[in-house]
Amino acid sequence: MSKYIQRVRLGHIKRLALVTGGGRSLEQVKAAEQPDLICNAGFFEYLGKPTHHLKADGVVRAKESWGCWGYAWDSGGDIALTALPADERANYIGGY
Repeated sequence: MSKYIQRVRLGHIKRLALVTGGGRSLEQVKAAEQPDLICNAGFFEYLGKPTHHLKADGVVRAKESWGCWGYAWDSGGDIALTALPADERANYIGGY
């Protein structure tokens, strides 16, 4: 198994999206969504329910009673490390 690490300047990111696999493999997600980059994040429990704080396209997918640090952004590519939940942002993801 290979592991790849890639550095991308924020100015080169045109769109960020949180996509849940729904049981699909990384290859299937990549073929369907056609991303430039893909990251397999371990932010889901064994039944597929998101853990921590997760919001995608304005829909809160998971919210805990505690806060944490994570990444939040809107459609303009303005990703920032911030305290979560970041209710004013369209998307955010956090974890430890």
